[in-house]
This record gives sequence, structure tokens and C-alpha cells, in this order.
Amino acid sequence: MATQTEKITLNVTPIDLAAIDLLVEQGFYQNRTDFFKHAIAGKLQEQQTTIDELVTREVKQPHSYYTIGIQVISRKWLADLQVKRDTATVVVYGLLTIDQDVPLSMLQETVTSIKVYGVTHADKSIKAAYGL
Repeated sequence: MATQTEKITLNVTPIDLAAIDLLVEQGFYQNRTDFFKHAIAGKLQEQQTTIDELVTREVKQPHSYYTIGIQVISRKWLADLQVKRDTATVVVYGLLTIDQDVPLSMLQETVTSIKVYGVTHADKSIKAAYGL
């Protein structure tokens, strides 16, 4: 499975862009995008211990469902929680998809809060209700 990517917009100074272009021209990177991918990966690797500590701190909260990667919220998952008479706090590090057939009312009865570090695919009304 190919890694899904998201497009971002980034402003850099002309001097920084000139330096990047020079490195690309000299063969250090394939193109500007390749430079930024390497820069981001390097910085994230440098901060990995801090990231791990922050994630671990959040995972310890009660009634929380944490995902690193891809989380899909479906009607069935919500119905299973309702049968258990449980509510959930959802935290996702990656991609959260809320199925199109999930009604906002059902989600609000079951999921008290949603926090996404990454990308959310959901109906606009759900995004608005949860501040996503």
C-alpha cells in the first residue's frame, strides 16, 4: 500500500530557496520536494523521544481510544460502544476517517471528544461539531 501524503503550503525566504535550489542542482536532492521531505524526516527523527513521551502521556487517559496510523469510525463501532453503554475520547496520530453514513447525533451520543494530529476525512457538520 502506498503511503498517503497531504499537500502543504510553505513560505521560505528567497535566500533559503536559493540554497535549496543550489543543493538540488548539485545532485544532493532530486528536487525541492525531496529536500523538504528529508528535512522534515530528519527533524522528526531528532524529536522522536519527545514525540514518544507526549503520545505516552495522552494514552493514559481513561475511556480513550488512541490510534497511531489510520482510524476509521463506523456506525458498527459506535453501535458496539452504545451496547456497552460506553463513551469514548478519540485521539488519532495520522488519519481519521469517519464514514459518511455516521450520523452526527450518533457520534455525539458516543464520542465525547476527538483530537487529530494529522488529517481528518469527515462530513463538514462533524468537523464543525468537534472543531476539526
